[in-house]
Amino acid sequence: MLVSKHAYLIIAHNQPRLLQLLVDALDDCRNDIYIHFDKKSDINTAPKTQKAGLFIVNDRISVYWGDYSQVQTELILFETAYSNQSDYLNYSYYHLLSGVDYPLKSQDYIHEFCKTVGEKEFIGFYQGDDSNLRRKVGLYHLFPTHFSKERRITFMSLLRAAFIRVQLLCGIKRNSDLELKKGTNWCSVTNSFVRF
Repeated sequence: MLVSKHAYLIIAHNQPRLLQLLVDALDDCRNDIYIHFDKKSDINTAPKTQKAGLFIVNDRISVYWGDYSQVQTELILFETAYSNQSDYLNYSYYHLLSGVDYPLKSQDYIHEFCKTVGEKEFIGFYQGDDSNLRRKVGLYHLFPTHFSKERRITFMSLLRAAFIRVQLLCGIKRNSDLELKKGTNWCSVTNSFVRF
């Protein structure tokens, strides 16, 4: 008999008490929970579940805000959960969350809603004109892993700003052949989407 569940994929980096509250809200026999702890994280105890399956991802990487490492972490979580399926278990939905998120609806509501909508993907993106996006993705950026750490002007931040100015003055563009969209990385997607 095939059991269909939801997979909750969590990217955690701090706030272990909030993470446990999130896991408590997701702790349901219809769910499996997968957690990636940022390699830089000092969380040393995994949250506990009573009903949901809990899987801690061993392939930990350092995650940086606005960096490709976020995408790498998402792919690790999706691949780990997807490969955990079997002849007896499949996931109808995968929900990607931050470790400091919290569901606004009950698990009964979420499961019923997903059953009602069928095979729909919930991925958002900004549809307006965003020239700032072209600047972010259309230029090369130095030292991306240090970006959110900087709170003051440093040699690194000055060098990064000068490098951007040189690119703008010289008309250097990257990814100019791509149609760019921006949106949140948090989503709820179906098994067929993850397989694709």
